[in-house]
Amino acid sequence: MAPGDRESYLEPGRTCGTCTVCCVIPAIDTPELQKTTSVACVHCKEGSGCRIYDTRPPGCREYYCYWRYKTNLNDSWRPDLSGVYINALDEPAPEGYGGPPVELRILWPSVLEWPPFTDVVAEFVRLNIAVYLSIPGPEGHNPVRTILNPMVSEAVKRGDRLSMRHSYVEAMAHLLAHETQPVAFQYGAPNPV
Repeated sequence: MAPGDRESYLEPGRTCGTCTVCCVIPAIDTPELQKTTSVACVHCKEGSGCRIYDTRPPGCREYYCYWRYKTNLNDSWRPDLSGVYINALDEPAPEGYGGPPVELRILWPSVLEWPPFTDVVAEFVRLNIAVYLSIPGPEGHNPVRTILNPMVSEAVKRGDRLSMRHSYVEAMAHLLAHETQPVAFQYGAPNPV
């Protein structure tokens, strides 16, 4: 999807409000701005958003989390309210899946017990969309992720929500034990915070 087309897919009237998750969690590596993971951008004012919103760099201007798009996600799915930061990934889908793949980055482990979380995972699996469970890495490190579809597909077919949740817990244990890799920057060292 071309950057100019993205706005046509946004949910009308839905704004970021006071959510600043995308200003903190991901790394930003553009010619205009470098920021490492799990650190607030120098332009972020927690609780109110970007201080330079009207003149923010193109990479920020062209980015929207999955919640901002026309989806089945209601207002409770805003990342700072739900604890789930969802992104459609700019990478090919794994073989056998439709695309683009989706990443569910877990900010609070308790969200795995939230019934709407299970509903959304099941919907992605039924649509044959590759869905990744991920957790942020520590400051300066990449997130880690694992694909959920093979772990939960049979439980989705049976409508077995409890087995799905057990699979999330196993996946989280695997992710928490996984070694994270430092973020590498193409455009230089991140701006100091």
